[in-house]
Amino acid sequence: MSETNMNVENSGSGIEAKITGIFDKMNSCIDKTLGFIVDHPWANWLKVGEKYVLRYLPLAVAFLGALTVLSTIIVACRADLGFGTVLKGLLGLVVLVAFVLYLLPKTTTLVTSLLDNREDEAIRPQVLGVMKTVGLVFAASLLFSGCDFVQVLVVLVVSLVLVVLAANPKIMGVKADCPPNYSEELITLCLLPYKVFVALFTYVIAGLVIGGVVIGLTELFESEFYSIEAVETFTGTLVLTVVLPLIAYFIYLFVNFFAEIVRAIVSLPKKLDK
Repeated sequence: MSETNMNVENSGSGIEAKITGIFDKMNSCIDKTLGFIVDHPWANWLKVGEKYVLRYLPLAVAFLGALTVLSTIIVACRADLGFGTVLKGLLGLVVLVAFVLYLLPKTTTLVTSLLDNREDEAIRPQVLGVMKTVGLVFAASLLFSGCDFVQVLVVLVVSLVLVVLAANPKIMGVKADCPPNYSEELITLCLLPYKVFVALFTYVIAGLVIGGVVIGLTELFESEFYSIEAVETFTGTLVLTVVLPLIAYFIYLFVNFFAEIVRAIVSLPKKLDK
């Protein structure tokens, strides 16, 4: 009996060792892949890309403004509107385009500057590790999902952005460290999605402009260059490029204001004890 038990134990320990070896290899493979993504010069590609986006964004908005004016002229001419009405509308559009081009760099940097040199809040390194792994696994699973190529590409980019942000928490205005208390940790985790949005805000504006141009041109061509919807799309995109940063800025202030109120309420009992 004793020999049989020993054989069973040896067999069990052998299987356990094999399973442990498989998990070790899998963990090593994931660590190497994350290291390949993170520990290379392109780890800072978000900041580098942001500089180029800010450089060429005014040109894209100017192109959007030109499309707005051109589509308005075409629609107005085909609708047989009066010359005075068309002239007033065009002058208003030119003023709008100039106004947007002047304010765009200021409003965009207004939002992105909210996280500059800010590492007031701490987030556990384990949480950042989970973010990196989830982004990597999610991106890998999409390659075999059978989804549309554009969908796979978009989600793949989002997943890789998540990995890079988790590897560089300073971009989000947080630091990899143990929070001072659980309430502070919960507040930081609740604010994290909006911090990610603010960190990527320049790309959000660029995506808005590109999306407005593509949708507007599609509406224009499908209607044989007679589409009021296209004019509305172009004009609405122009307005949003200025309005959206201001909305994002004030929402960020209000969110952090309420976070400070929660911190004050949580710390009140300790202050009363003293």
